[in-house]
Amino acid sequence: MYRPVYDLFMQTIRISRIAVAAIAATLLMAAVAPAASAPSPKLNLKASISPSRNLKPGQIINQLLVQGTLAGANGGLAPTITKTVIDFPAGAVTNGRLFPSCSASKLKSHHNALSACPKGSRIGSGFVTATAVQLGVSSNAVATLFNGPGGRSVVFNFHATVPADINDSIDAPLVRKHGKFSYELTLTLPHDLQEILDGVFVSVQKIRFPTGATIKVHGKKRGYIETGKTCPKHGAPFRAQFFFMDGSSATSNSQVKFTCAKR
Repeated sequence: MYRPVYDLFMQTIRISRIAVAAIAATLLMAAVAPAASAPSPKLNLKASISPSRNLKPGQIINQLLVQGTLAGANGGLAPTITKTVIDFPAGAVTNGRLFPSCSASKLKSHHNALSACPKGSRIGSGFVTATAVQLGVSSNAVATLFNGPGGRSVVFNFHATVPADINDSIDAPLVRKHGKFSYELTLTLPHDLQEILDGVFVSVQKIRFPTGATIKVHGKKRGYIETGKTCPKHGAPFRAQFFFMDGSSATSNSQVKFTCAKR
């Protein structure tokens, strides 16, 4: 007489198990399904050289200027940068091996005092304009560039006093490439340059890095950057890639314009 009740009870349990399994499968699919791709931040970074006309093989490049802007996909603030990769145009060589060098570790051991680096190792300076997002405060951080050990890297020192006292040095590897790009520079930002105060993250809006230095070797003036043995007829490509804390990235492709001397 209790059989119908027992059958109904067991059927209810089976239905409940099926419902739980369906819910679990739905949650699992939601967890592993790729999120809809969000619009990428807007990056506009360009490079120029001086002089840029009638270039000859082995000519000193007085200045390589990398500058540009960064904004969020909708025109607001961009996410926090974690890494930057810059590919420099073909047709140029660096002579870092001829210059005195410094390292990020040496600067850190001297509390990031720029005077710790030997004379002649500084190859450029510039600035980064950024905003402390949660505070709504913007300021410029001074960027000083040094020739890394053996000329195989560029050492960046970033110093700002607003809204916090920030002073840190980073070694960015500089790797020789072949093809349409001559070198690749990779700058990975440590966490203290991403989150400058507890819960306060940085958004970069503007970058300006001029680079160029000279030295005398055996009585001859040499440049940190010189033209190579060949000169591309129509300029050369320049590429910058930025990677952000939220997992997004942005790429800027442009052309470095210059002319070659007539042979």
